[in-house]
Amino acid sequence: MTIVSDETFFSLESKDDAACLSKCLLDLNRRNCGAVITKLLHLKKKYPKNDSISFFLGLGYRLLPDLDALQKLLTSLKDQETYLPLKLLRWWFIFDYSSHCSSFLIKTHSLSEIDPDRKTFCLAEFCIWGLIRLLEALDQGRYIEGEAHFISLIKIAEKVGSPHHWALDEAETLLESAYFLRRLKLKKVPVMDKCEVVNLFRLHKEDRSSICVEIGLLSKKILLIEEKLKTMNDQTLFHPYRLELIHYVKKRRELLDHLLLVNIPMYNKVIKEIRHLENIAQGFYFSPKKYKKNSYLKSYVLVPSL
Repeated sequence: MTIVSDETFFSLESKDDAACLSKCLLDLNRRNCGAVITKLLHLKKKYPKNDSISFFLGLGYRLLPDLDALQKLLTSLKDQETYLPLKLLRWWFIFDYSSHCSSFLIKTHSLSEIDPDRKTFCLAEFCIWGLIRLLEALDQGRYIEGEAHFISLIKIAEKVGSPHHWALDEAETLLESAYFLRRLKLKKVPVMDKCEVVNLFRLHKEDRSSICVEIGLLSKKILLIEEKLKTMNDQTLFHPYRLELIHYVKKRRELLDHLLLVNIPMYNKVIKEIRHLENIAQGFYFSPKKYKKNSYLKSYVLVPSL
């Protein structure tokens, strides 16, 4: 499968109109959708049978968003079902807004209708396909798979030369919303209870108050306070919780420094257990910053090919 830039894939007869279409693609990446729609409507009058203009017009409506105009456009273009970009745009609309899509009687759990007959695809086609796969994964609760699709979009967008592609913003918003709904459903981030923390950090079966257990209990308190600070609406309580957090962090740091001087292997073991405890909570948050690390990207596979 080969991914090429949108400018090389879509072309018009007139050089001026082709330049205008390229400018529209740049404006889409900058989320300047209002100006894009005006230009594309002008081009559509000039080229009424050009499917690529209809595709980018629908994309502009979706990103604006003007869902009523998008649905009318997709309904009027039912004859062009064989055109892959419009087919992908229709499926993306169905997956993202299935409750508002009563006029399209298509099962959303099957993507068998998308059957391309070529090996070269434009970036917009690949990105919409990645967003469909991401929505499908999040809908079924496969969050790690959803993040893998997001990483795939980052890799391809940077490779083709569009690091600020509109699809990356869409994917990031979808993941943040999915993780927020996941936390809302669980009411809180599932941090281990006291007994589980003691079992994780204890040195032996009867251990209840060693320095390792104390560090573990402090780590649990720190995670709980961080969770409260992230969801706190009352600013009058923010400062007291912040001071309490600083106190616990300072106390844990003193114990870790002492452990480092006394027993280095035990210190390394406790650090690993703290990271394990933090990963349990961090698994319920989506942080785009971590995707900038190359080592993190290498552990994932690209979105399934078209």
